[in-house]
Amino acid sequence: MPPSVLFFKQMPRWQKIILSGVMAVALYSLLGFVILPLILKPVLTNKLSEALGRNTEIAKVRLNPYTLSATVEGFHLSHKGDSTRFIAFDRLHVNLESLSLFKKALILRSISLSNPAVDFSRLPDNTFSFSDLLTEQKPDDPPQAKRDKRPFLFSINNIEIDSGTIRYRDIPKDTVHQIGDLRLAIPSISNLPSNIESFVEPVFSAVVNGTPVTFAGGSKLFAESRATDIDLKMEGINIPEYLAYVPNPTTLRLKSALLDLDTRLSYLDRADGSSRLALTGTLTLRELEVTDQEDKTYLRLPATTVVLADSDLLAGDIHLARIDVDSPYFELIQSSEGKLLPLSLLPAGEKNTGSPPSPGEDTSEENNGPPAWALTVDDFRLRNGEVLFRDHSLKESIALGASAVTLEARGLSTLPRTEGSLTFALDLNKHSKINGEGTLSLTPFALKTKVDVASVQLADFQPYVTEYSHVLVADGSLALQGDLVFDQEGQLRFTGASAINRLSTKDDIQGEDLLTWNALRINGIALELTPFKLDVAEIRLDSPTMNLVVREDGSINLASLARSDGPTTSAKEKVLNAEEEAAAAAPELRIDRVVLSKGLARVHDRSISPSYGLTIDQLQGEITGISSEPAALAQFRFDARIDQQAPLIVSGTMNPLAPLPQLDLAIDFKNFNLSPLSPYSGKYVGHKTEKGKLNLDLHYDIRGSQLESDNRVFLDQFTLGERVESPDATSLPVNLAIALLKNRQGEISLDIPVRGDLSDPEFSVGGVVLQVLVNLMTKAATSPFALLGSLIPEGEDLQYIPFEPGETSLGMAALDKLPLVANVLLERPGLKMDLAGQVDLVMDSRALAKKQLLKRIKLEKLKSTRVNTSKPDEDIPLSEEEYAFYLERIYRQALQSLPQDAQKVQTPSSLPEPAETLEQRESFLLDTMKISDEDLRLLAIGRANSTLEHLTGVGQVDSERLFVIEPQISSVDESKMNGQAVVKLLIK
Repeated sequence: MPPSVLFFKQMPRWQKIILSGVMAVALYSLLGFVILPLILKPVLTNKLSEALGRNTEIAKVRLNPYTLSATVEGFHLSHKGDSTRFIAFDRLHVNLESLSLFKKALILRSISLSNPAVDFSRLPDNTFSFSDLLTEQKPDDPPQAKRDKRPFLFSINNIEIDSGTIRYRDIPKDTVHQIGDLRLAIPSISNLPSNIESFVEPVFSAVVNGTPVTFAGGSKLFAESRATDIDLKMEGINIPEYLAYVPNPTTLRLKSALLDLDTRLSYLDRADGSSRLALTGTLTLRELEVTDQEDKTYLRLPATTVVLADSDLLAGDIHLARIDVDSPYFELIQSSEGKLLPLSLLPAGEKNTGSPPSPGEDTSEENNGPPAWALTVDDFRLRNGEVLFRDHSLKESIALGASAVTLEARGLSTLPRTEGSLTFALDLNKHSKINGEGTLSLTPFALKTKVDVASVQLADFQPYVTEYSHVLVADGSLALQGDLVFDQEGQLRFTGASAINRLSTKDDIQGEDLLTWNALRINGIALELTPFKLDVAEIRLDSPTMNLVVREDGSINLASLARSDGPTTSAKEKVLNAEEEAAAAAPELRIDRVVLSKGLARVHDRSISPSYGLTIDQLQGEITGISSEPAALAQFRFDARIDQQAPLIVSGTMNPLAPLPQLDLAIDFKNFNLSPLSPYSGKYVGHKTEKGKLNLDLHYDIRGSQLESDNRVFLDQFTLGERVESPDATSLPVNLAIALLKNRQGEISLDIPVRGDLSDPEFSVGGVVLQVLVNLMTKAATSPFALLGSLIPEGEDLQYIPFEPGETSLGMAALDKLPLVANVLLERPGLKMDLAGQVDLVMDSRALAKKQLLKRIKLEKLKSTRVNTSKPDEDIPLSEEEYAFYLERIYRQALQSLPQDAQKVQTPSSLPEPAETLEQRESFLLDTMKISDEDLRLLAIGRANSTLEHLTGVGQVDSERLFVIEPQISSVDESKMNGQAVVKLLIK
């Protein structure tokens, strides 16, 4: 037996106990302090390297068997295939609580980790440098043992992580993210029955990519309620760095955005299975800027603050106490291709192709329940906002800007039937004010607001006017006040008033004034859009002025305002538009009253030289009862003055909005001085207008496309003046037409009825009236008595004064006509007349021969009887027997003067019976009478002189207006009327 053993056995009991204790302690110390650390270090190194497939290094392992603590120092885990660091830390210290043995639970007094570091990468193939560690469990692996239903009890206290770092390299994006100065302190985590109602209150802080982050709170992780409160503070989170990992289907990019968080997240999981997640605190979004790929800014939010009230996120209830948006900027651009940027840069949303509700399915809000998310905002404030709209689709680009935009809303919520208040204001283009206030409901959407629009400058919208016309808006402002309502059924209504003040327009071709007015006021507006319905109580137009200019080339300024190069509508589009309009419900429109006062119109015609101008002033009047009802007739009356002296009245009824328009129009125009129209009469008539006045009494009746009109024209003392050389002057005898139409008092009255179909493209009222006037002048030239025939019933028949054959004295037929001719001349003192005596070669020659024969018979009686008449001018009486007797004597004398051969022919034995003998002898003698052209000429002149004498004597016509002209000896039918020779009257 060894001496040491013998010595131990010989020792007293108490010494044995002490020695055994000392030796046990020494062995325990040796094992704990020396042996186990030496064993654990290589075991841990080898096992971890084998399990992780990476080189593992541990500098030192320390154990303290008395404090039940373990320390690992200098830990280094390399990346696979190289020696670079994956995970490392300087020191890991764990202190086990000795009570663990007695409470059958893992109780750690403390656990601390110093200077931990994690370094990993995303590789070019979009895998991570640790992806091989994330392998799934193999199918043939043995199933895990069924866990005991009883939870494993533990209590971990004083958890600390100090000065940690995490470094993430994103190789595909060539980006490095780093978390530094990471600190985590958790006082305790325990599921021991005695501790489950205690809060776990972790404290976390770090610097994430240069952004300080703090995290604190408390949690009852293992209590039945599982109550958790987390305080999260982050400042300056650079959002674009993280959005780089979110798929972006747009061409927009978030250039910058910083997020500050000071929030608390509270979670409660109740024993009954219900739970609640609440979020409170403040979120601040700073320096947000959205651009396109070319760095064009569309949205900028310098500062936006959201204050979160107590919300139940799991119940879909988000409650925001306040939203403050400071100085936002938003820009919209209409590109030259017609795209609206930046909206067109967003991905196209899928169309809703859901099927309609099934029959009987209730789609009401109440039955479907509240929306999935309920958002409530107690107070929303937007300050100093700016919105800019640029339109490059026009020929001339336009920029419209809203500045100083403010918007305040209170009590907004997506909960059904919740109504909040709303106020807004903005400056349009820095000089126009728009503001309003009202109420807003989000579910269903409904808006009621008072709107006040003041001084919107119309000139700011000039490029839109230029796109379609040559009108230049030089001045003018729009004002609007009223109530705007968008109800829950989607109906938009407006009630109120509007005005356009100080309007001034010019044409952009020559800069001439077009239309101006002092004020256009529209009162009592009631507008509904679907279906369209508009009621207006009154429209007042004050002091309008319009300038109508006929330019040197004959174009009219108002007619040439539309741009020929502007947008056009194809024939197909016109047909489609017409079909759509026909299919659409007819809009309802009613305007109770339209009032015009102090109107002025100027007309200036530069197409003639000298130019002509007139003014229409003191224009005033009104229209009442305009309505789209088919049976409604609006009444109107307008009064004006032309050239400061000629009154004009336009009145009647109309229904311009009915499918079949109806118009009953009367125009009364009096005392218009015609002398200023000399430029027109000089150009088209060849004479200046010396004097004259015009009255018009016009009446037009239009039913659908059918027109009936009466045009009564009255000219007083209309007189043409000196001759003007003009290549455009008519060759028609205007002077003669005027003389024919003008009566003794110097008046001309014309009644020109016009009938026609307005749908006929070849029909024109003005064209018809002009044609009537041309016809009058043509008749004056070709058939003046035909023109008289249109004025007096016997006019055309007066041209010919009949005479008996061989006579110059006036018969009954002539005496019946001549008073009418005298009256025509007396009533038309401007007329002059030529008297052309005419004869018939056959009838008048025979009649003159009979006169010569009778004269020879009477002379033969005088020679034989020496009969004396009682008076020098008394004719020689002659009985029938005496006529036959002396006729036979003259006949025998005539025979004796004939040659011998001719006498044999006329022997008595060859003559007819006595009753016929006288006629044949008479015919023989008449044939021997010689009627010369001079005899006929004197007959014609005698007839003309007889007519002249009667007109100047009995008819009292001034002889200076009558002219006997050289007769024409003719047998043409025009020299006779009803078989009689005539004196032809020629008007000139």
